[in-house]
Amino acid sequence: MRRSQLTSLRTILLNAASALGVERAAWEALVQQAWAEVVGGEAAAHSRPVGIRGRTLLVEVDEAGWVQELTARRSGLLAGLNRHLGGPVLEEMRVRIGRREGAGGRGRE
Repeated sequence: MRRSQLTSLRTILLNAASALGVERAAWEALVQQAWAEVVGGEAAAHSRPVGIRGRTLLVEVDEAGWVQELTARRSGLLAGLNRHLGGPVLEEMRVRIGRREGAGGRGRE
């Protein structure tokens, strides 16, 4: 069987997720899984993807410097994440300072 005739498991799962109406949840899970690899270990220790709204990835960081860093790297990060998602799923990324794990209250924007 030729490679072009094979369908990747990722494609099958994303198609099933789309049919079930849970495609966004599947994309979010794939972004979570790929985050550290795409952004790098140090950036991953200070940031986390928190959701997808439309075609925009929402990211929270723990310090203002990481807002600037990830915003400057936005184009490359989106390209890397879209490779993991199997196509042009994400078009934009919003980075904000969020609440720290275990802290109460809402994050700052």
